[in-house]
Amino acid sequence: MSETTPEPTGDTAPGPGVAWPVEVTVSVPAPVDEDPEQPTEPTEPQEPADPDVPVEVVAEPSPAADPAAGDSDTDTLPAEETDPDASGTETRTA
Repeated sequence: MSETTPEPTGDTAPGPGVAWPVEVTVSVPAPVDEDPEQPTEPTEPQEPADPDVPVEVVAEPSPAADPAAGDSDTDTLPAEETDPDASGTETRTA
C-alpha cells in the first residue's frame, strides 16, 4: 500500500510546509453622530455681512466699578463725618 497525500478540498489545510492562501475581509462600522448639532470639522468664524460698517462693542461697567452696587467686601473706608467741635482750633473759656 502506498501512501498518497490527498488534494485539499473545501476547508482542509494543504499540509505542513505549504502556504495557505488567506482572504481577509474587514468591515468598519460607520461613525456614530452622538451630537448632530456640533460640527465635525472646525468652521471659520463668520465675518459681518458688510465689512465696511464697523461693529460696535458696548462695554458694560463691572459691578465693582458701580457705586450703587453696595459691595460690602471692598476695602474702602467710610467717609468721615465733620465734627463741628473739631474745627482744628481750640477755644478756651475762662
